[in-house]
Amino acid sequence: MMERNMRLAKMIEENVPDVELVVEGRVIDIQERARALLQSLKRAGLKEIYVGLEAGSEKILRIMRKGFREEQALNGLRILEEEGLFYEFGFMMFTPWTEEADIDDNIAFLKQIGFLDLHLLFRQMDVIPATPAMANSGEL
Repeated sequence: MMERNMRLAKMIEENVPDVELVVEGRVIDIQERARALLQSLKRAGLKEIYVGLEAGSEKILRIMRKGFREEQALNGLRILEEEGLFYEFGFMMFTPWTEEADIDDNIAFLKQIGFLDLHLLFRQMDVIPATPAMANSGEL
């Protein structure tokens, strides 16, 4: 997959100059081994990456089956910053499973990454079929 993406980035760089790319990615995939791909995509016009962080609570990440831990998310964001790439992220302060301790964890996480804004506290949760949230949607 990495090799294919590297070829794609090179083709875009060579054939579509001055294009601006905005992509979505999983924060867990932004690791040290992905630096060369990030750099290649940046040369091809990458301006922004959207990642789903979802929560700063380990419990909520586990329930949602995100497949990563808080420290891995922080590492991915650090790499994006070091590479000079702008990112936006999805985050849910409240879920069907959120308890007071999870809110504390979420606030601490957002403070740590420097994005504690009031608008992040009030976002709509889109319930997607075949996810844990859908299984519990009758409880909402």
